[in-house]
Amino acid sequence: MKPLENVPLNAYSTMRLGGPARYLAEIRTLAEIETAIAWADTNQVKDIIMIGVGSNIVWNDKGYPGLVLVNKISGFELQPQDEHTFLTVGAGEPWDSVVARTVDQGLSGIEQLSLIPGLAGATPVQNVGAYGREITDVLVCVQAYDRTEKRMVTIPKIECGFGYRTSRFKTADKNRFLITSITLSLGKNPPSPPFYASLQSYLTEHKITDYTPANIRQAVIAIRSSKLPDPALAANNGSFLPTPSFPVCT
Repeated sequence: MKPLENVPLNAYSTMRLGGPARYLAEIRTLAEIETAIAWADTNQVKDIIMIGVGSNIVWNDKGYPGLVLVNKISGFELQPQDEHTFLTVGAGEPWDSVVARTVDQGLSGIEQLSLIPGLAGATPVQNVGAYGREITDVLVCVQAYDRTEKRMVTIPKIECGFGYRTSRFKTADKNRFLITSITLSLGKNPPSPPFYASLQSYLTEHKITDYTPANIRQAVIAIRSSKLPDPALAANNGSFLPTPSFPVCT
């Protein structure tokens, strides 16, 4: 594998800003991660970051001095059980498409997380949440390449260090783990109240009492669309907390 050189990063951020990456490669398989890491070691490239669509990144105008890995790992595998269905999804899958597919299957658990930009692999990093639901509520485990141990590992939820919009992947172990897939536990029963206040207000206002995953998803999409512009139409990073932990890449 030979990465591309001096690639403009404005195409890899929903803010459409940023200078060039010294090196950049798209990753579609687990083997390509190991190949990319080996290439970086051989060429003494120490700075490595794995990204998705860049919806939570503001790149520096100077660019990124190391290797940017763009996660393109796909996969969507359902494993039905008696009361739950386990879903293992590739980290490079667009998150909202994942939500849509689960709703189409009649599964419940992540419909409140509809229309959140980014890829599936980013959800445990930020412990994404909206309208009374967080990814920690349904996550079973994370599969990742451990750069310290130089091997693939499975990290159960209890070891992810989840907090409000944070995790070990964002703090103590930032850039250590290159997430390849996540496994979720979804329900077969429809969501039930009480719902998050603004979501309940929308349901009440529109006289929606059939609380199916599809109806909840459409309600969330309507609420979010009224508040935030589509990154595809207007450059933005959505909503975020203006704290020192916001990942401005220098």
